[in-house]
Amino acid sequence: MGKLLTPLAIASLVFITAAGCGGSTVAVARPKPTAPAPPPIAESEPDPLPQVRVRGLTGTLNKDDVHQTMDARQEAFDQCIHEVRRRQAWVEGTIRFDFKVDGHGKVEEVSASSSTIGHRPLERCLTQVVSATEFPRPAGRATAQFSWDMHVEPAYRPADPMDAGLLSRVLRKKARDVFRGCKVRRFRNRFQVTAYVGRRGRILAAGAIPNRPQPDEKVDCVIEEIRSWRLPKPKRLAKVSFRLR
Repeated sequence: MGKLLTPLAIASLVFITAAGCGGSTVAVARPKPTAPAPPPIAESEPDPLPQVRVRGLTGTLNKDDVHQTMDARQEAFDQCIHEVRRRQAWVEGTIRFDFKVDGHGKVEEVSASSSTIGHRPLERCLTQVVSATEFPRPAGRATAQFSWDMHVEPAYRPADPMDAGLLSRVLRKKARDVFRGCKVRRFRNRFQVTAYVGRRGRILAAGAIPNRPQPDEKVDCVIEEIRSWRLPKPKRLAKVSFRLR
């Protein structure tokens, strides 16, 4: 993901798995990994300790097994984030995965159902880690289903929020061209887009989550088209989420 620059602190992660009806909540704190960090911003709050919470499972997989399995993948998740930190330390947000574990403990299906991370390479890297995760076999070899949220903290000051209403004129002019150029049927399909906007109105990074399954090349095409836009110029780095339809 680009050549190595000065390493930055790997952000702490917050994992939340949820599915089905309610259930008990378990919180586990573990030490935050350390690495050379950029100069701190005055009066900034320290990053919170990582924690894990499991709330309800559909299926017979034990929630303690979920804790242990996801903790064991921490290094792989951190590596995905570290690669992004080398260039874009301001990336942050939450991504939700919906996935199914089969009777042998392998991830049978996985998809990102929402994301405010706004960085396609990071979202894909995290998805690949989830896809390759192996769980203990559920009791009775029955399938188990989860919704799992991962939160990525920024390495330092996050981007300013931008009002999505400022993009209404751009969306009216550009949305049709995006769907046509990427050969995606409009109206039946839409994308939840999150983007980072530089001071000159250029989109520095973006991610898009479709409401229906789409081939990777279609999602990549949509993001490439969006990154060619010029948006209102913010006073400093800004972040905006909007629906493309």
